[in-house]
Amino acid sequence: MNDARTVPAGLEKRITQLRDLHRAYRRVFMRRGAAKEVLRDLERRTYLNGTRFHPDMVNPAENAIFQEGRRSVGLHIRFMLDPENFTDEALLNRARQLEKLERGEEI
Repeated sequence: MNDARTVPAGLEKRITQLRDLHRAYRRVFMRRGAAKEVLRDLERRTYLNGTRFHPDMVNPAENAIFQEGRRSVGLHIRFMLDPENFTDEALLNRARQLEKLERGEEI
């Protein structure tokens, strides 16, 4: 962080962990060749560009829940690859949210 005085005590370690995880995702998925191919395949398989809900399906609600669960994985990968989600301000906000979740508070 640029200004350590603005980071509440105890969050610096969490921010470092988030930043390191972001870098790890980028190392895995942003390489050329096979990594890019795997990322494209995951995007297709997790329905990243739309939903799979269709009212004519057998058990459409159950199917939609399952497919949206798949989609959430793809969305998480996309989130982890976006540098805008890992600015100093975004990291501080995310670290605060994680602290609240661990205490059982709503975010």
